[in-house]
Amino acid sequence: MKQSLDLRLGQHLTITPQLQQAIRLLQLSSIELQQEIQEALETNPLLEDGEEDAPEAKADGGTDSTEGGNDDGDGAASDGDTEVMDIDMESASLDDGVTSDTEWDDGIDFSVANGGRADDDSFRDIDARNSLPQTLRDHLSWQMQMTQFSPADRQIALALIDAINEDGYLSCKLEEIQQMLVKADEAGDSEVQGEPLQVDIDEIEAVLHQVQNFDPVGVGARDLGECLHLQLKAQDTATPGLADAMNLATPEGLALLANRDYTQLRRQLKLSPDELQLAIQLIQSLNPRPGDAVAASHAAYVVPDIVVRKF
Repeated sequence: MKQSLDLRLGQHLTITPQLQQAIRLLQLSSIELQQEIQEALETNPLLEDGEEDAPEAKADGGTDSTEGGNDDGDGAASDGDTEVMDIDMESASLDDGVTSDTEWDDGIDFSVANGGRADDDSFRDIDARNSLPQTLRDHLSWQMQMTQFSPADRQIALALIDAINEDGYLSCKLEEIQQMLVKADEAGDSEVQGEPLQVDIDEIEAVLHQVQNFDPVGVGARDLGECLHLQLKAQDTATPGLADAMNLATPEGLALLANRDYTQLRRQLKLSPDELQLAIQLIQSLNPRPGDAVAASHAAYVVPDIVVRKF
């Protein structure tokens, strides 16, 4: 049996009884919290109210208010003053028994209560992690919606986008796309209503050139040479070796380059070794699979069939 070390990171929330009680008390109103404290004082003889001097302070305050409200100077309080004093005593007793929100906040770690999510949002949302990534077809369809197409050209562009594979290449010929569009129009599945859809190869190729201007650069190409040509056309015209790289990006030139036949390449392109090397470096800097820049794939996690631990 092969032995190996396995390191795993994980997060879990342990709800202790103290945390459960704190969460329950936070949901109570001030009156309900006062009742909860009063019940705890009555059921547990070891608990006592810590503020014993509060009644004396309230009594002093009540005496002052009585003296201030006595217009006759005889020390007797009116009925209205007595009612006000009673209301103040009740509200003060409630305030004394209720623990402030600040004290509760200081005793609870909200980063733990929220499942380990810190305030700096260091952990990404679980929905963002599990959401499906944007596909190449979605990316191209969004650009098609932003382009001014006629209804017929929009139908052609949609068929072309459906025929582009994940690498960004057109996976079928223009004649096949023409046949699919004609069949869809005859079956009534075309978005163009009214007149029959007139589909010509020249019109399909013209729409294809517009799709090839979409992002990522090189998408919609029919072969590797066309893909490289599209990316070279997007380069700055002052790029060194651009013209030589355009001449190299042909089926014959790419075949010789794959075989590392540099002598034949220099003879056909009439280039010096330094010029050929510069053109090859420019070709190597291009992306032969432009669709990979958009179509992100989910990470394939390996789930073991059995895990053996030594205790």
